[in-house]
Amino acid sequence: MSSSSTSSHLKPKKRNAKQTKEKPSFKPAEVLPAENEFIFESLEQKKLREESDIFFEKKKKRRASSFRKKFYNDHIGLNDIAEVSDLLTQHNDEGILFSDKTSRLAARTHMTECICLVSTNYIYFLDTHLDFDDDFNILPISDIIKVITSKESDNAVVIFFGDYKSQLILTPYKIELMMILKNQYKMLTENDLDFEFSNSIEFPVNKDTMLEASFVETKDGVKMTLFCKGY
Repeated sequence: MSSSSTSSHLKPKKRNAKQTKEKPSFKPAEVLPAENEFIFESLEQKKLREESDIFFEKKKKRRASSFRKKFYNDHIGLNDIAEVSDLLTQHNDEGILFSDKTSRLAARTHMTECICLVSTNYIYFLDTHLDFDDDFNILPISDIIKVITSKESDNAVVIFFGDYKSQLILTPYKIELMMILKNQYKMLTENDLDFEFSNSIEFPVNKDTMLEASFVETKDGVKMTLFCKGY
């Protein structure tokens, strides 16, 4: 399986004629221009991007476009969705620090699309249709054990949690995502978030199974392969 970037467009959900409950009317953000040169980057976002250049230097290979990619935080326009604001309020949370439509490991070696949203205190994994009754997960940033990413120029990152809740996700904005998690974890716990860099990442998915993500650079890009291994 190759790690690849995903589109920022979300497909509209088909409505059942018998449904009466209103669903969030979500219109995805428009596709950004090449190198997102027309996107406004605040001084705070620029500072974080410059810090990422220093933090990841000599630790991880990066595409040339990665260095020029501006930090935009809310990549799919969730700030404009009232239902998302209501969701954050319900969890005593506020502010969208990061959002993107990503791919996420759902079951063993199966990847599925989802929305990854990072706010002040939590990481939210939402159904791509923003149906909050389905496929909804919320994980405290302060509970992160560590973050591991490969040494290659891929889109994958593994966020480690206890109780078999570790998350493997793919996003073209993973450098930005990791820097935001780094800063928020520090703010919430007053400790530094542990980062590791390896082309072979293992994490348990249940009490009987360990999953290994392997990364190899090929002429066509970085190839990610997933293996399931028993204990």
